[in-house]
Amino acid sequence: MKKYYISLITGTTLLVALAIGWGFGNSRQSKEEKNLAVDTRIDNLNYWLDKAKQGLVPYNPETRIIPARYTGSKIVASGVLTEDSPDVPITTINSTQSENSVFVDPNDPETVLNSNNSSENPLGFIYGADDFHSHDAGEIWEGKIEGVSGDNSGDPAAAIGLDGRWFINYISLYGGVGISYSENQGSTWTSKIISPNPGIMADKNHLWIDNIAISPYIGNLYVAWTEYGGLLDTEIAVAVSHNHGANWTSKKAISTDILAGSHNQGVNLSVGPHGEVYAVWAVYDSWPADESALGFSKSLDGGTTWSPANRILDNIKGIRKTEAGKNIRVNSFPSATVDVSYGYYQGNIYVTWANIGVPGINTGDDVDVYMIKSSDEGDTWSEPIKINQDESGLGKKHFFPWIVCDPSNGALSAIFYDDRNTSVTELEVYCANSEDGGETWEDFKVSDVAFTPIPIPGLVDNYFGDYLGITAQDAWVYPAWTDNRTGTAMSYTSPYRLNPMVKPENLTASVDFETGICQLSWSYDQSPGFLHFDLYRGYNLISTTTDTVFEDVLPDYGYYDYKVTALYQGNKESGASRTSTQWGDAHIALLTDSIYESLAVDSSSVKKIELVNTGQLDLHIDASPFPATKTVNNPTYCTSSGGGLNEYIKRVQMGPFNHGSGQENYGDFTDLTILVKLGQSYPIIITNGDPNWPSDQCGAWIDWNEDGEFTFDEKIALDGSPGVGPYRGIISPPANLVSSTTRLRIVLTNGETPDPCTEYALGEVEDYTIGLDGWLTVNPVNTIVSPGDTAEVEVQFDTHAMLKGSYSALVRLLTNDPLIPGADVPVKLDVSTIQVKAGTATGDTSMCSGTSFQLTAQPFGPITHLTYYWNSVPEGFESDEQNPVAIAELSAWYRVRAGNDTVFALDSIFIEAIPSPVINLFADTILCGDQSITLYSGYPLNLCQWSTGEVTHFIVVDTNTLFNGYGERVIQLKVTNGYRCWDESETTINFVDCTNIGEITNPEIKIFPNPSNGEFIISIENKNLKKFTISIYDLTGKVVFYRMLDNSSNESVLEVPVYITDVEPGRYLLIIGNDHFSVTENMIVK
Repeated sequence: MKKYYISLITGTTLLVALAIGWGFGNSRQSKEEKNLAVDTRIDNLNYWLDKAKQGLVPYNPETRIIPARYTGSKIVASGVLTEDSPDVPITTINSTQSENSVFVDPNDPETVLNSNNSSENPLGFIYGADDFHSHDAGEIWEGKIEGVSGDNSGDPAAAIGLDGRWFINYISLYGGVGISYSENQGSTWTSKIISPNPGIMADKNHLWIDNIAISPYIGNLYVAWTEYGGLLDTEIAVAVSHNHGANWTSKKAISTDILAGSHNQGVNLSVGPHGEVYAVWAVYDSWPADESALGFSKSLDGGTTWSPANRILDNIKGIRKTEAGKNIRVNSFPSATVDVSYGYYQGNIYVTWANIGVPGINTGDDVDVYMIKSSDEGDTWSEPIKINQDESGLGKKHFFPWIVCDPSNGALSAIFYDDRNTSVTELEVYCANSEDGGETWEDFKVSDVAFTPIPIPGLVDNYFGDYLGITAQDAWVYPAWTDNRTGTAMSYTSPYRLNPMVKPENLTASVDFETGICQLSWSYDQSPGFLHFDLYRGYNLISTTTDTVFEDVLPDYGYYDYKVTALYQGNKESGASRTSTQWGDAHIALLTDSIYESLAVDSSSVKKIELVNTGQLDLHIDASPFPATKTVNNPTYCTSSGGGLNEYIKRVQMGPFNHGSGQENYGDFTDLTILVKLGQSYPIIITNGDPNWPSDQCGAWIDWNEDGEFTFDEKIALDGSPGVGPYRGIISPPANLVSSTTRLRIVLTNGETPDPCTEYALGEVEDYTIGLDGWLTVNPVNTIVSPGDTAEVEVQFDTHAMLKGSYSALVRLLTNDPLIPGADVPVKLDVSTIQVKAGTATGDTSMCSGTSFQLTAQPFGPITHLTYYWNSVPEGFESDEQNPVAIAELSAWYRVRAGNDTVFALDSIFIEAIPSPVINLFADTILCGDQSITLYSGYPLNLCQWSTGEVTHFIVVDTNTLFNGYGERVIQLKVTNGYRCWDESETTINFVDCTNIGEITNPEIKIFPNPSNGEFIISIENKNLKKFTISIYDLTGKVVFYRMLDNSSNESVLEVPVYITDVEPGRYLLIIGNDHFSVTENMIVK
């Protein structure tokens, strides 16, 4: 409440001042006092009735009830043995009943205790938590509608001990915490006060009992609740009884370390297989608001001490304020259970709640039931798993979940309201079961009707009850809920049995990496009628066996789900034991360990991070730029909120962004993003929703460096504060921003200097997301890399509007690599006022020797009127032109300097001078018409173009193919290498008629040995042969042997030794001839 100060000057002045103060302030004061007189956080029906009696809030009106629609009593679920389960009313006595708590006797699965909030109908007396029970599995119920041990304020929680004692916990008539117990199954009850009224009210209590036979704390009772008023105001308190409820320890707070922005509420207790005690509750960081987190604490010593509370799941969005569109008040209080069976999932903790959209994203029209679980006593938690199995995105509502784990077999069952198959105003009741630790769920309709809920007439605050109930034992499941099918809100149950056949347990899978052989094993307690096990990989039956081991050869690397069931006589299949395994992994190998770039102002570039998946499975990568100051992906910000009343932020405008809102104490609008770019300025206007108080003050901060803190240098200067507004400022993003997202916080309060991390008695706080378009961006943000493949992540630089200097950041790669789940690539950027880039006009950096090319110098930055100087290393080239022409004589570095008298920049480019092919065909040759000659290019791997049309690296020339008779021909050859460098040559070949020329016939040539090591004897037979030459060529056309011979003595046989032992092994061409003949043979050097 605001304070008013009146100065005493004179008696007359005082009277005038008092008159003015009354005239302007009294109506505001009474409005504030009226608001403060009702604590809307409290969810107890007697509290609200008391406020209605005081005239502070209205009663729920009488409303015409729309008749319910019968939808059938059949249960359609493969995991449920019961096929037809008609709904059973808990009582038919005229009354109203809501908020059902139900508990099954651990020694008798057909004995069930129920308690609900009961009142007269029409409303007269509020009885509070009553008691009903059934001894025949829910078919017939007995009990009374009056409050157990007399009237109380409701919020029932029921339990049954191993010793047969019954317990019902509730809020006492005068706002404390009470309990009643019966040692004769409800015939008589004894009441005890656990804790008195803390000042305003105790609210939303819960009870649990240690029924674990091996627990050192067996029989302990635990009760927890929210305190309103007193020293523990808004905290979760807990008390313990070590003697079956007769006496209780002093209360102690267990939630203080949460630092809730508003309060903690809706606590739910459970006990683990060795006596561990777990408490989970909803956290409200502002009010009125939806639930924002789940709080948790545990005790490992029977409730004597408790762990510091922590948020096991932050950034949820419940439905307390948003509601579910059914005209009744709702909440997202969590419900928890623990697997205390001796099954595979023993010790698992399961927590369920209703969330708007997907938890963490928290958007859309859906309200779905989600669950998280822990297998390590609450130290770590799974990702949320959706329990309701209908399609998301259709705007359907599922809420008020309650969950139970059957202590005999570990099966999970949950109950919730559901409108998937109804009109927008109707509801049905659904249940869901899971036999694999909550990984998969089968849900089904359990109620017989679709009904339209309305607030119970005569009660207050749109009350129709705040929770449902469910319990299970030995495969019996008892859901309990409220609906108004008869025109009155009454309690119903629809018991069903899970599949009771003994199922395999503890399925395990182990894969040999080298072979892909998966060894499967499980346990099984032999049961009558057993035939064999059915083993499934995915949805496919892969084998039947009577053994409890199996060897499966996996078809390929991948992820695999297995389940094993037991088949019994009558073709009845048990529930399944499940496990998952994989063959292979994804592994990231970074080929780029850091990135450096140097750019001028107002320029951009792209570099790449190269990586390879060296594993056997797909590699999933999420890439994002990070400021060097940002250490975590999602920084946790301090909490802050206003106190309501009249000050509130009505509208926030920033460029095209324009968002209006009402009074919320704290408005979490982080799902709305305001985009900003470097180098631009954005006016921000914040409008006060109650512009009547000059002492109002407004502050705004942007966490530019993304370190999770709002610092002084991140505060936005706002004109108009203090004052009534509007508050105006200019937002100019710093030059060192990378492309990312961060937080904008706005605080509006009265009479206090705004601080981003303070809780205020007056005013409002709002958070928004700022989208930063900065100097560093990555693309793609998400990618999948197949095994063995290489991928690239582009790192995009943009220095527009940046200042000269050095900038650092990280590119963070989050992966599914079990060894490297996250990899950081450091990025450094140097920004200068001038840069020059050396290049060539064509973009080529390889030139043919002797060719000319043009160098280019491209300047960057705001500096103009530059001079240029080029030189080369090795020396030989200089120029003062910006884009000179050079000749590629040798491979060399070409360096350029661009600048003026005060600043300059340097760059260089390496130009490789590529040698051109050098070809030399045979000298001009005369051949007889029956001879041929083979011409070789000498470059078998390059492009050859013969004037005859061939493109091979050799051609055979004779009179039959290319010449078509005698005559002289010119043969031309052009050879081009891979760098487009080329050479050409030609030769002239003349074919003549040798039939009458000296009667010379071609000699007979013999080569031996052939092949040889390079030592040959060439035998030539022809006594008419006079002068001739012997030439040997390699396949490139190079001469490796040459000799001129003179046979003037007319030897009929000449033997010529040839030694070419220094050549490479391969085929060589022998040519013997003169002007009148030519003979060719092949020689092989080995």
